[in-house]
Amino acid sequence: MKNLLRSTLAIAIGLSLAACGSSSDSSTTLSVNGPAPIKGTLLGADVKIYRAAQAGQEGQELDTTQTDLTSGEYSFNLENTTGGAFVIEVTADEDTTMVCDAVQCPVTGDPAFVNKSELVGPTDLAGLTLSTFIYTDGSTTISPKINALTSMATNAILASVDANASLEFSSLTQSSVTELQEDSSGVIASILGVDLNGANIYNMEIVDASNTDDVSTTDSTLATLTLVNAALSGLTPTGTLGETINDYFEAVEAVTTVAFTATKEIPADYSTVTQQIADIAVVQNEVADDVATEAGNISGVTVVEVDDAVDLDKLIATIDEILNTGAINSGGTVED
Repeated sequence: MKNLLRSTLAIAIGLSLAACGSSSDSSTTLSVNGPAPIKGTLLGADVKIYRAAQAGQEGQELDTTQTDLTSGEYSFNLENTTGGAFVIEVTADEDTTMVCDAVQCPVTGDPAFVNKSELVGPTDLAGLTLSTFIYTDGSTTISPKINALTSMATNAILASVDANASLEFSSLTQSSVTELQEDSSGVIASILGVDLNGANIYNMEIVDASNTDDVSTTDSTLATLTLVNAALSGLTPTGTLGETINDYFEAVEAVTTVAFTATKEIPADYSTVTQQIADIAVVQNEVADDVATEAGNISGVTVVEVDDAVDLDKLIATIDEILNTGAINSGGTVED
C-alpha cells in the first residue's frame, strides 16, 4: 500500500512546478451537483464547502446550502472562485431526518428503534457530520460522494497534512489529491479490516442500503463497503445515533493522528489512544456481524471478509509503513 506521508512528500516535491501551469489560477464558476450524502440518506442537512486549508473553521465556508428534503441532493455554484482542493461537510441540524439503512436504527423513545427505510428524526441525529475531500479546476461540474467512509478518509488526510509542513493545500493538483485519496483509503481499510485491493473509497458508488435492490451484486468489495457504511446506523448506542457515529469517527481519527504526528525516531505511543482502540474493536465486531447477516438477506450479494476484531498487528504494521520511510526523514528518493 502506498502510504500517506510518503505521498505528501512526493506531492510537496512537485508542487512549485505543478503550480506554475495550473489551470486553478484562473477565476471561474465552480459547480457542484452533489448526490445525497449517504449514511442513510440525509434529508434537510446543512452542507458547507471550504477551501481544504480552512476545513471546518467557523466562518470560513465559501457557501452553505441544505440537502433536499425528498432526494437528499444539493448543489453549489461558486462564482469567481479559483479551483483547487476543497472539503465538503454535511451536518445534521434541527430539521434533518435520515433514512434508516440498518436493520434497525436506535432512537430515543418507545420503541427505542426504527426499522429499515423508516425515518430517524432530528433529535437522534443532531451533530452527525459527514465529509469528503475533492479537487476541481472548475472546467466541469463535479458530483462528489459523501458517506461514512469518505468522512473517515478525509479526517486521515487532514491529519497527515497537519503532520507535514512541506505540503500546502493551495498547491495541490488533481493527481496529488487522487494520490492522497487512495492512500487514506488504504489507511481506513486497515482499520475496518477490509481488503480494498487498491480501490479509492472516494470513487466507489456506496448507496443507501435501505433499498436492498441498489446494493451491488457484481462487485463484492463495493457491496461490503455499502453494508459497512449501513451497519454504523445500527450500532449499540453510546448516546444518540448521531453521537454514537461521531464517537466512532473521533476514535478512528485519534488513532490515525497519533500515527501521522509521530516521527521515525520516536515510534508512535499508542498509550494515549488505548480507549479509542478498544472502542474501534467493539464497533468492528458489531459491523462484521451485521455485514454477514445483511449479505445473507439480500439475494445475489456476496461480500469480502470483514475482520470481526481490530487486528492490531495489521494496524500497527500499516502505521509503521507510514512512519518508517527513509524518504520522509532523509529527503531521499521517493518511491511508490
